[in-house]
Amino acid sequence: MKFYRIDIHGHLIEAREGEYGRREVLVDGRPVPWSWWSRFLNRSVHIDLTDEQGRSRHVEVLWVAPTKFLGLTSRVRFSVDGVERAVLEAERGQKGPGVCPACGYSVRGLPVENGEVRCPECGKHASAKLVGAGLERGEGGAP
Repeated sequence: MKFYRIDIHGHLIEAREGEYGRREVLVDGRPVPWSWWSRFLNRSVHIDLTDEQGRSRHVEVLWVAPTKFLGLTSRVRFSVDGVERAVLEAERGQKGPGVCPACGYSVRGLPVENGEVRCPECGKHASAKLVGAGLERGEGGAP
C-alpha cells in the first residue's frame, strides 16, 4: 500500500492506494465517502474543512496519472480553495503510520516536542501528527 500524507489547516489528510488500484482518503483518521462514479473514473475527492480561524475551506485530492513508459510513479495533488498546495509521491520506506517518512524507522512512543518527533535512526524531524507518533497517548494535537 502507498501512503501520501499532508497536514492542511490542522487536519491530517491521508491518501492511500492499494495494490490493485483501490484508493481511499482519510481526514484525521476517518474515511471520506466518495461516489462510486468518481471512484470508477478515478476522479478527485472533494472535502470541506474548517481552518484554524473557523473559515470553511475546500480541499481537493487528485491522483495524477503517471506516464508508465517513463518509469514515473503515481502522485497525489492536494489543492486548497483551487490553489495547488502540494504534489506528493508515495512515502518511501513507509509501511504504515508510526514510522519515520525518511528512513522507515519506528517513531511510536518517542517524545513529541513542539508538535514534532525526532527520528533516532536518521535524525530528521517530522510532524508528529503526520507520522502518528504519540497520538495513542493523546499528544501531538490529538483530540
